[in-house]
Amino acid sequence: MKNLSYFDSFVSSLNEAVEEWDPKKAQKAIEDLKNQSTTMKDSDPTGLSFNNIQKVYGKTDYPTRFKIAQSLLLAGKGIFPAADATNFPAGFFTTSYTGKKDENLKMDKISEPLLKAIKPIVDDFQNDVDGYFNQKTSSSKSTVKQAKVAADKISQ
Repeated sequence: MKNLSYFDSFVSSLNEAVEEWDPKKAQKAIEDLKNQSTTMKDSDPTGLSFNNIQKVYGKTDYPTRFKIAQSLLLAGKGIFPAADATNFPAGFFTTSYTGKKDENLKMDKISEPLLKAIKPIVDDFQNDVDGYFNQKTSSSKSTVKQAKVAADKISQ
């Protein structure tokens, strides 16, 4: 900056430093970003049909199964441990379910009565996503309290 004699020389030096627009590089960068983003898919597909989940929820896609795993955790029946809290903001509470083969085998064995007990949480999940990842907020929700009572009555 001490050698700057006038503003136009500064702008010219900036323009010279910028690489030419390369559409191929831009497209590659976009593809890299897409590949890096987490997708809502099983990390290890097993080909299971999840008949138990299909009967209760009418669908078996990964987002539904993740909501089931999170709801089980909130209702005190977590068959998947809570995720490592050091990777998330304070107060963030989430299941470690990622759709791995062994996790899906457990998911396929959840009883229909237990799935029905947590259904209110799964159904309400989209209405307050943040609230169902905050342990303090979620524990005070009536849907979670009711599901917990219903789930406690069921022996798995």
